[in-house]
Amino acid sequence: MADDVIHDTRVVANLSSGNTRAKYYLSWSVNTAREIADFARAVVRYRAEQEAAAARPVLEWKTRVERGFILAKRDRSQKFWRKAEVEAREAITICQNVEEMNCEEATAQKDFWIEMAHIAELKALAMSSCDRKSRSLRTERMNTVMKMTREKFESPVSQAMKEFIAHPNEATLRATGKSFIMTMTASEAEESLEAVEVFAKVSTDAAEFGRRRSMHAATQENLDWCEAVTRDIVEFARAVAAFKTIKQP
Repeated sequence: MADDVIHDTRVVANLSSGNTRAKYYLSWSVNTAREIADFARAVVRYRAEQEAAAARPVLEWKTRVERGFILAKRDRSQKFWRKAEVEAREAITICQNVEEMNCEEATAQKDFWIEMAHIAELKALAMSSCDRKSRSLRTERMNTVMKMTREKFESPVSQAMKEFIAHPNEATLRATGKSFIMTMTASEAEESLEAVEVFAKVSTDAAEFGRRRSMHAATQENLDWCEAVTRDIVEFARAVAAFKTIKQP
């Protein structure tokens, strides 16, 4: 826009060659407009350079962290999963300080990398060296992994899913974020319910077996947790099946 002003003013200045005073002021306007244009271009160039510099680290850290997880999945060793965990935790810190992200995006990214850090930590523990011939050591590691899973991820039945169980409707179902359930038919919902009921029965039987045999406390704790979780999942699946049946034409 400043360039257009310069051009138009220069044309007027040339047409006013007979009027010295007018030409002086118009020439001054041309020079002033040119300086404004130069300044504007400098500002645009500076902003572009700043944005490019700011965007570069974001791209670099995301690429680096994602590469760490790719290597860990490929190598399947404790060493690489430990590295992936460290990278994910660095990503959490970066998400809290990247100015280019809005608050909602930064929170979502931070939560994502927190979960990925937990997964990497669990994977590293599961990949740790253990005497395969020692049943007690393998059981101990399994219990440790299960306990950490409970502490890091809690129940897979979210608060939104519990809200749907209490108040089944389109809005609460959509709020669960389970898009595949939204498109599920009544018959598919019934089949899903039957499947999770089988898993729940297995979990219940295992927990009861452990109680009868006075299973190791840590093992029994994990079995009880599995029983409780599968019970919640069955309750959700049952609510979905009932809702789909009512909604079907």
